[in-house]
Amino acid sequence: MGGSWWSGASFTDANAFYSTATYTGASSGTWLYTVPAALQNALVSGNQYFVVTLSTDTAGNAEFNSIPAGWEHLNL
Repeated sequence: MGGSWWSGASFTDANAFYSTATYTGASSGTWLYTVPAALQNALVSGNQYFVVTLSTDTAGNAEFNSIPAGWEHLNL
């Protein structure tokens, strides 16, 4: 499955799918993300998964506009 992104339903997408996390606080606080059941059920023991974050500020400016080149085939 190398290079396959989570689509929201399975690890078959060619592009990244972003889920929304909730942040509570001002300059420091707590992040909360509930892993959907479909994702929990798709994770296979012994496989390696990577999480890529995409942050935005209060003005809506994104950390970056797209996944940096090469990340789709990241092997560590």
